[in-house]
Amino acid sequence: MKNPLEQLKHVVRCWWDLRRFPGLFSLPDALQQIHRVLLPARIIDMLGGLGFKRHLHTNKVNSTTHCVEVPALQLTFHWQGKMDNNLFFMVDQELNASNPHAYLTPPICSDRLKVVLDVGSCEGLFAFRAARLASKPTVHCFEPFAPMGQCLLKAAAINHLQDRIVLHTNAVGKTNGHVRFSSSHSPDSGEVHECKSEHPQALLCVTIDQFLEDQGITMDQNDLIKIDAEGADFEVLLGAQKTISRFHPQIAVTTYHRDEHVQQIVTLLKALVPQYRMRLKGFSFWTTRPRPVLLQASCVS
Repeated sequence: MKNPLEQLKHVVRCWWDLRRFPGLFSLPDALQQIHRVLLPARIIDMLGGLGFKRHLHTNKVNSTTHCVEVPALQLTFHWQGKMDNNLFFMVDQELNASNPHAYLTPPICSDRLKVVLDVGSCEGLFAFRAARLASKPTVHCFEPFAPMGQCLLKAAAINHLQDRIVLHTNAVGKTNGHVRFSSSHSPDSGEVHECKSEHPQALLCVTIDQFLEDQGITMDQNDLIKIDAEGADFEVLLGAQKTISRFHPQIAVTTYHRDEHVQQIVTLLKALVPQYRMRLKGFSFWTTRPRPVLLQASCVS
């Protein structure tokens, strides 16, 4: 059971410690949706249920898949996993700019996006929103969980976005090689582990630097790398150092999977591109204590 006082103490301690990075983590940003950290789980679940009923319309496609309509976004996605109230909170990050998990809030500028790398696409809702922007970017979706990738492609067609969505089923990491993908009860919480090429579940793993070179893609500071890699977020950035140093793309990366990730990621990006403007937002539970949710970086004025 949550102890609200202990959680609040941890939040304040973490926020205070991160003040050593000036301008990174404002108090209003730290407090975004703080109720989800402090309130009892049963109340959070109740709020999720209310949001689910208000914002999501669902239909069963088959024994494993549901079609989920989000009228407020005029988008549809396919979902393989539990149909519980947590699904609303996943969708809320695309519905609500005050959700700390929202990727496209300032300092990210979406006006001139042409290339988006979506590492950890899952159901594709972020990818669909990005593909529908006025600048009509091409969104490269990396989703190594094959059933989820097929759901993404089907939903892209339903949303008439198949011409702007490109699915890549390989994993993304710090080195080129092979990994195995382990899924959980929910398709948004799998993990990637290094393995030998002969492993029966081996998948090709590529760095962002190698991927862009192989594909002949050039990014610039208006483009975006979005990363939600279920704990491999820092490793993905390590495999993109040449791209980041050379092109200064905008970055939105989750930071709540590992205790050390915030400091590691901020330090790396500051070293690669000192002129990045960075913003850290919110707190979220992934293990037993809350951690900051999302780091954004941009050089676009």
